[in-house]
Amino acid sequence: MLGAGIRDLVIVKLDEHSAFLSSPTLGGPILSAGSVLSEVKSVYSYIDAQLSEAANEVLLSAPIHKLYATVVQAPTSTDNGNGTGYIALPSDFLRLHTLKMKEWSRPVHVAISVDHPLYPLQWSEYTRGHQHKPVVVHDGENNQETLTYFSVEKDHTIEKLSYISEFDTNAEYNDTVAELIALNCAKKVLEVYGNTEQVTLITSEIKNVQDNMLL
Repeated sequence: MLGAGIRDLVIVKLDEHSAFLSSPTLGGPILSAGSVLSEVKSVYSYIDAQLSEAANEVLLSAPIHKLYATVVQAPTSTDNGNGTGYIALPSDFLRLHTLKMKEWSRPVHVAISVDHPLYPLQWSEYTRGHQHKPVVVHDGENNQETLTYFSVEKDHTIEKLSYISEFDTNAEYNDTVAELIALNCAKKVLEVYGNTEQVTLITSEIKNVQDNMLL
């Protein structure tokens, strides 16, 4: 599904929660022919305010095989001079999908943060990642996000680099991922309206979709 279509899917998910849509605050179902324009705009404004955050939360937690990755063409790295190096990331980077250095025996699909317990170990040549068990850290400074890799013997050539980008209305999404994004956004809208009963119901629905995603 195209990202732009998820906005309408959020409305569908909200419409399924009739107790919310028939509340006095909204004055009736959003999608009914008699809906007041100002009411529809109000709901859409809440959706627009929540959609990107809701989508990125899903994209950060969804199984990687359910996500469509952006492949970096002709990626380059900077040699730190000690067997490690770093890669400057594009501005829409959200999550690592695959990094494979030419010397590595296997790719890395998860980048750890600087708060991870393994991070301090990377600065010792005796405990850091190596060709057969590499480690990648998502870090950066001076407003430039980077991936620092541990480690290589000599060759800093990148064989493959792909990543999950931030939510984009022009991007394609797996149908199940799109449904999760819509549900998560709908939940956030319901939270704004203080509808705790429907939040509980939609949270349960989200968990069911997530569980089925793992099957």
